[in-house]
Amino acid sequence: MFAMVNDILGKIFENFFLACPTECTTCSSATVCTACSSGFYLYESTCVSSCPSGYYGSERVCYGNRIFEKELLRIFLACLTECTTCSSLTVCTACSSDFYLYDSTCISPCPNGYYGSENVCYGKRLEKNCF
Repeated sequence: MFAMVNDILGKIFENFFLACPTECTTCSSATVCTACSSGFYLYESTCVSSCPSGYYGSERVCYGNRIFEKELLRIFLACLTECTTCSSLTVCTACSSDFYLYDSTCISPCPNGYYGSENVCYGKRLEKNCF
């Protein structure tokens, strides 16, 4: 009985008196955040003001190409592997080398009528029956 009361008191202490970092709204220890304040994103158990390259922020969480937050059993989806930055799961904003940004997607090579420069496809599509 004493052990059970001790466990309950310990959980109450953790939940109400745990000193989380200021950017965290909840944490499981003084160094492990589980939710972030407005303007921050949860990334590998810390709250960051912007997500690293290859990740995008949504609903105060960085989604990217690794499994993390094992304690919450979440698998976060990656930006497409050709993207170096993205604004959502399917919208690339910059591409890795040897790929070119075209219609928010990284491709190689650029479509007919376009040319690639600085990892972006430029130009116009060739119109049929131009003459």
